Amino acid sequence: MVSFRERTRFASLLAIGLALLVSGVVAGAAGGNFILGQANSAGTSNTSLTTSSTGNALLVTQNGSGTAIRGSTGSGSGIAGFFTSGSGSGVSGVVANQNSYGIYAANDSASIGTGAALRVQGGVNRGAIVTSSERDAVVGIASCTGFCGANGVSGTGEGLGAGVFADGNAAIAGVWASEGISASVFATQSDTDVPAIWADSAAGTAVQGFGESGAAFSNTASAGGQFAGFNGVYGQTDSGFGTGVLAQANASFNWALRAVGFTFLDGDLSITGTCTGCTAAAMAVNGSGSALKQGDAVALDGVTQAEDGTIVLVVRAAKKNDAVIGVVDREMKAAPDSVTVGGEKRTIKVNGGPDKEITTPSRTIKAPAPLWQPGGTSVGADKFLRIITGGIYAFDGAAPADAEVGDALAVGATNGKLAKAGSDAGAKAGRYMGKLKDGRVVLMVSPS
Repeated sequence: MVSFRERTRFASLLAIGLALLVSGVVAGAAGGNFILGQANSAGTSNTSLTTSSTGNALLVTQNGSGTAIRGSTGSGSGIAGFFTSGSGSGVSGVVANQNSYGIYAANDSASIGTGAALRVQGGVNRGAIVTSSERDAVVGIASCTGFCGANGVSGTGEGLGAGVFADGNAAIAGVWASEGISASVFATQSDTDVPAIWADSAAGTAVQGFGESGAAFSNTASAGGQFAGFNGVYGQTDSGFGTGVLAQANASFNWALRAVGFTFLDGDLSITGTCTGCTAAAMAVNGSGSALKQGDAVALDGVTQAEDGTIVLVVRAAKKNDAVIGVVDREMKAAPDSVTVGGEKRTIKVNGGPDKEITTPSRTIKAPAPLWQPGGTSVGADKFLRIITGGIYAFDGAAPADAEVGDALAVGATNGKLAKAGSDAGAKAGRYMGKLKDGRVVLMVSPS
């Protein structure tokens, strides 16, 4: 049975509690103590903590799965319908020391996972806005042990956005990259119809590159741009007086354009200067019914068309006093109209580490223009061949009969074979120029 004293104590405590409620004083209110485990309210008052310690001014350790500290501007009905949500910052960190950090975030886990030192979620707004008046707004430094990959900055875009967008505005560049062990800038694209790099300039040059290496000369050393692919370089112009590919040499001992290998021009060629070392040739078909040899003089029998529609000459071995149209070079074979490329491994060199291997996609590509492949020096009947119609021509074979250097040449007693021209009015094929050190015969082909 409860004693009178205990009943009196309970009544006293109840009365004190009611008095506190009536007077508006609650636990954890402004001016009161901060009570753990309960909701505290300071009303419109600020709460501050000042310390001169050498450690943490305020340390909160979370051993559960929740957040150690959260700052929120909150939301509510406000006063008379105004200020329905806070307009301040969730967390503000400010320092006045040039070597300190406004906010320091670290992830001290020794294991690699999906976490991060700092995560920012902007919702429908920006995830982060970083400004700086004198130094870099953002510095990304990644490090790892052994051969691994860690990006200084990694971005993933979506929709019409970009993984990383940079606006140089009045700066030197929107993006500045330097000193990569494989490349300063590396871009990949898996879609065959989308370029790995797209550059657009409304009034100037879209891409400008300088290669200033002091390496010994090669086809690729010190190049402003180096490209490899089905089309190593593709140039197109869609405006008047434009140039698909413009090459210019501004100093001595330079070439404006150098091409190594078969070169095809589909259109007219205009040269305002001299053509040094040029040798003119034409496509033909052997209509003689017997084989033609390299160096044989040929006469014209007519014209025909190849399967691709190009016009070719019909030639035969020239006879004595025939008008010579040219000299046989070699057989020419039509290349296939399509090839299969890709499906192979490609190695990307990486300085100081294992090379990176990628596999290119396999695809079939149609030939953009007719292509002929050189064949042997003997051309059978009805086979295609290339004949030299003018210029300097060197070939392996016997020197023209009885000819001396500088002598005019014509077809001799044997059909197709050149010899020193006689005093008759027979057609001339050109002049004998002599022999090279490697034994090749040199002719100046100039039919007349």
